[in-house]
Amino acid sequence: MVWRIEKNLPMREDALFRIFSMTKPITAVVTMMLWEQGALELRDPVWYYIPSFREKQVDQNGTLVPAKRDIFIQDLLNMTSGLSYPDCQCASQRCMGSFFDEINSRLATDYPVDTQEFAAHIGSYVPLMFQPWETWFYGTSADVLGAVLEVASGKPLDALYLEYIFEPLGDAEYGFLCAGRKTQSPGAALYLGQSGRRFARRTRSALRND
Repeated sequence: MVWRIEKNLPMREDALFRIFSMTKPITAVVTMMLWEQGALELRDPVWYYIPSFREKQVDQNGTLVPAKRDIFIQDLLNMTSGLSYPDCQCASQRCMGSFFDEINSRLATDYPVDTQEFAAHIGSYVPLMFQPWETWFYGTSADVLGAVLEVASGKPLDALYLEYIFEPLGDAEYGFLCAGRKTQSPGAALYLGQSGRRFARRTRSALRND
């Protein structure tokens, strides 16, 4: 079995893989664990944790109208929040695309976009594609949920994943950055977490929680 197709390298027992969108169910599991501990409620409005999500606007055929209700944590889990990924079909997607361009332009700088800035910017500047709970759409819901979990727990997302999922499973190799490996697998793009440590996060160039 081949591990690195571009170099025709054989599979190794310690081979590392990017999990990309499989980060999404991990985020969901950690959410439910925090819910069990009473750290959050599924019907909590997102603005409890990310204030810029209060009084969101919805892109309705090119016109911005007020959201009929708040986005709840449950909407982020179900992807019924109205949040999009970048595209060109509507104003919401175009706004998101412009922000992702900024994210990518800052990846190699000393001030990359962190989880909290990511969510706060979307709350402030990116309108929703549709009214919350109106329909389902694959977008940045899980990304914003990661920021909610950081606030609810008081811990950066990478530390939460390790504490709640990977350390109990004995997976010492899990991480957003392949640190300490002499031969590393291709790494995802780097972001800066609240802790100041660099780690990969879901974006078009990389974790995207895609």
